[in-house]
Amino acid sequence: MIGQLRGVLRHKELPWIVLDVSGVGYEVQVTLTLYCQLPLIDYEITIYTHFSVREDAQSLYGFASREERDMFRGFLRISGVGPKLALSLMSTLSVEECVACIRNADTTSLSRVPGVGKKTAERIVIEMRDWIKQQGWVERVASISRSPHENSVAHDPRQQILFDAESALVGLGYKQPIAEKAIRTVQAQAQTPEELVRLALRSLAQR
Repeated sequence: MIGQLRGVLRHKELPWIVLDVSGVGYEVQVTLTLYCQLPLIDYEITIYTHFSVREDAQSLYGFASREERDMFRGFLRISGVGPKLALSLMSTLSVEECVACIRNADTTSLSRVPGVGKKTAERIVIEMRDWIKQQGWVERVASISRSPHENSVAHDPRQQILFDAESALVGLGYKQPIAEKAIRTVQAQAQTPEELVRLALRSLAQR
């Protein structure tokens, strides 16, 4: 299993990046969290990965932290939740928000994730409630809140934040004018690129 990659970022266009590892270009589908933390092209990064092998495809998924990857793998345990939907969950909700939704049976927030219906949200809560207890996620989330995520991805310079945030929304299926307006509406409330995109997604979901 490929659990981590270190290489040079050659291309990024949500949800894909191409990572050059010793001359081999790996195509990796990444979460919004990781995408918003990517540096400029041709910079070296280290990411955590999940390698998925299916009858019709072999795919790599990339994450900004071990916690994000582990939560993604937790979602894959749920009947009816495949890698695409799990990636959507991790791109819309932070690790901390995922744990809070499951603990509090917040199916409303889960249902706002693209592709997650009411029944799927209920199934996630039921099937993952015991799992997060067994895996000690309450303690892990507390640790995350006390310190930055462990990763080697550098943040973009300030001038790249709005551009990358708009690109992220376009990559999620929103038209450019809508993405630009959503980002401008919430930009004053955000401290990081990831927060900027998440706030924009919530704003769009409420319309």
